[in-house]
Amino acid sequence: MRYFVRFSYKGTDFHGSQTQKNGITVQEVMEQAFTTLLREPIQLVFAGRTDAGVHAKEMWAHWDIGTPDTDAPLPMSCSQLTARLNNLLPHSIAINSIMPVAADAHARFSALRRTYEYHITTGKNPFLYGFATRVAAGLDYDLMNTAARELL
Repeated sequence: MRYFVRFSYKGTDFHGSQTQKNGITVQEVMEQAFTTLLREPIQLVFAGRTDAGVHAKEMWAHWDIGTPDTDAPLPMSCSQLTARLNNLLPHSIAINSIMPVAADAHARFSALRRTYEYHITTGKNPFLYGFATRVAAGLDYDLMNTAARELL
């Protein structure tokens, strides 16, 4: 049986989202928590990847439980699993929801859109530290708009 998980994370303490050899990642921490609670090895397939230190307001992944020839349900409800995962995971990762999906649904290839946000601030703000780039010099909005049109 296949499930989607919608989650968020603050990437400051991670070497990216997807498992790699050079440091701790969001995927590694999440898979350990899922494996602990579901009592079988769980491999998550993320909708995309982020670099070290990058945050995600909303990310999706999927996993399969049981074998392809069985329809093994979760040993608890999706809401119970969400609550238990949130108790087990560090404060920097939050599980927002878990839902059963069709066997051919794919977190990466079934995605309808992806949105990336970059935040700039011109003043010092302790609540934006780590979430926005501070540009002390004035910004040339006309030049920025001209450059943005080139992206389209």
